Amino acid sequence: MIGEKIAIAGVLAGRRDAIFKMAEMAKEDGADTLELRFDRIKVNKDEAVRLLKEIKRVGLSIIGTKRPTFPGEDRKGFFSAIISFVDAVDLEVEEEIETIVSMAKAEGKKVIISYHNYEETPKPDTLKKILSSMRKKGADIVKIATFIKSKEDLVRLLLLTNNYKTLPIITIGMGEIGRISRIIAPIFGSCLTYGYINKPQAPGQMKVSTLKKEIERFVCIQ
Repeated sequence: MIGEKIAIAGVLAGRRDAIFKMAEMAKEDGADTLELRFDRIKVNKDEAVRLLKEIKRVGLSIIGTKRPTFPGEDRKGFFSAIISFVDAVDLEVEEEIETIVSMAKAEGKKVIISYHNYEETPKPDTLKKILSSMRKKGADIVKIATFIKSKEDLVRLLLLTNNYKTLPIITIGMGEIGRISRIIAPIFGSCLTYGYINKPQAPGQMKVSTLKKEIERFVCIQ
């Protein structure tokens, strides 16, 4: 179950006709979970459902993610269509997500609420306020991804991980200095780390096979 132990998510994005093969590759490389980035896969909600039905044959847990891409898009309708075919949804803390959260919980699905900061790592008090907001919005798992400019930023993110690991929490340090967090954040309590299959989908992201080797070396997944 997503959030209950350290896991590696293979991030799937790109051409629809290549996604199933990528999912199989992710499993072969050691992924425990698949994240479908529907904001980076050109499908409508009916095509997304057909794709999910196909992907479920791979036999891994699935996170359905669709970042906001344009004003007025029918996000509620999209998530309503896919919710039965995923194990968790990933939503942005800045969004109006009450209806989608309610749908997910009614279906017994996990809700990941994410905060992304591509410019910096906020101070501890700011991060705590963000975490509190996520919990109030119904997060089963909170996700904090920030840009790491210095070793001090990295330490701040890892301390946050350790202090809130029982939530559960996912933390990611983006950028070259933050790259190591994708391996060591699980040591401090981050329950999920993300890897790519064919090309990175976020700054500092590593290949799934590399993550698998390094995490087994340093963390020892049970």
